[in-house]
Amino acid sequence: MLVIAFYRMIKYSRRTNHMVHQILLDPTGTELTFVFKNQFARKMRQDAVERTLMISNLANPPQHGEYRDLVGDLFPEEYPFDYSRIFDYRYFWLKYYISQRNLFAIAKK
Repeated sequence: MLVIAFYRMIKYSRRTNHMVHQILLDPTGTELTFVFKNQFARKMRQDAVERTLMISNLANPPQHGEYRDLVGDLFPEEYPFDYSRIFDYRYFWLKYYISQRNLFAIAKK
């Protein structure tokens, strides 16, 4: 039982390591800068505290066929979205980009 709890804790921490604190838009409107929430832990691991990406790079990676489906509660792609999704038991949305291993965790509230 302890092994299962430890496994789930590690799996959950992989998602929360990508938790976003702020999203800043470049004045030209072409780039977004994502500032991560757990800055102290990221500095201790020598990870970047922020990441800048072109908006065009934020498209979802390929799915289906030879690629596996994206897991988790995915960030809404269309506006207006179903607001009842904010009040479910999951704390954040996952936004995948470039590949299925790159993701951001964005708080729902």
